[in-house]
Amino acid sequence: MAAMLTVVSLLVGWTVRRIRQELAHEQARLERSTGFKIMNGQRRPSRDVLLRVALVLQLDLEEAQQLLKVGRHAPLTPRDSRDQAVIRGLLHKKSLYDVDEMLDQQGEEPL
Repeated sequence: MAAMLTVVSLLVGWTVRRIRQELAHEQARLERSTGFKIMNGQRRPSRDVLLRVALVLQLDLEEAQQLLKVGRHAPLTPRDSRDQAVIRGLLHKKSLYDVDEMLDQQGEEPL
């Protein structure tokens, strides 16, 4: 439960700094109710949800890795082709749409 609250704290802090909460939900393709459940600690976000949020908020790679760690998910690794596309997206401040396009071109599932 403490880890989930830390995820919530990180998400709230980054959202307040960078974009409004409702816009973050929409851009990260989260149902509004799901987004609020995550923010309130009632639901644990999936790895893909955290990666979508990291891209929408334009987090850097270190921040995205921290978000995954706090969310109790595996870190991004360059050994995984899907993760490689996400890492490139984070490093080059690509949009979620752009990263999904890269993944599609590689034959990988979108975030």
